[in-house]
Amino acid sequence: MLLRIFYWLSISGLIVSSAEARSFRVNQIPNGSKYGCQNCHSSSFGGTRNAFGLAIENSFLDASGNVLWGSALAALDSDGDGDTNGKELQDPSGVWKIGDPNPGDLAMVSNPGDPSSWTNVQTIKAPGSFILYQNYPNPFNPETKLSFSLPYSALVNLTVYNLSGHPVRELINEVLPEGEHQMIWDGKDQTGSSVGSGFYFVRLKTADQVRTIRMLLVK
Repeated sequence: MLLRIFYWLSISGLIVSSAEARSFRVNQIPNGSKYGCQNCHSSSFGGTRNAFGLAIENSFLDASGNVLWGSALAALDSDGDGDTNGKELQDPSGVWKIGDPNPGDLAMVSNPGDPSSWTNVQTIKAPGSFILYQNYPNPFNPETKLSFSLPYSALVNLTVYNLSGHPVRELINEVLPEGEHQMIWDGKDQTGSSVGSGFYFVRLKTADQVRTIRMLLVK
């Protein structure tokens, strides 16, 4: 009888599992409301903890179960996507405290526990600067289009790098005129061989400026 009651309570959601989301923690990280419980869990209802949630569980909870947000947690890249937790939550130095206004730009916030969610360099429109737009599509297979704008003629280098920072493919290295430009990357390296699935960076560089965005190739 006791086993039956326990089973009924469990499937009815009246017994809380240790993996269930604690909603009060959402407001204990900067901009936590954007993704809610999915900052730390596999779903909005809790469930399995993701990499960010595991890091908090193992090292960043106080005796009452509150999140210890700070520079140490902000400096980690829990989901391994190339951005620190702090950068993804718009508080790179981990200086935000509970009660402070949320830092940065909510539109730029990404999920620190989801490697497919990341913060990209946004379009920059400043006098004399060039603009590197997001590649499209992203994620992509087998190719993606890179678009950028030059306010003046310049020697441009456009190169794809892997997550380790090694060059994969040089797409452009020449003087280009002022105006809009596009380039297709077909997911191949300098030798013409197809590269594997994963994250890649594309860097646009002139004599005085550099812009970088991240791409995801899926196969």
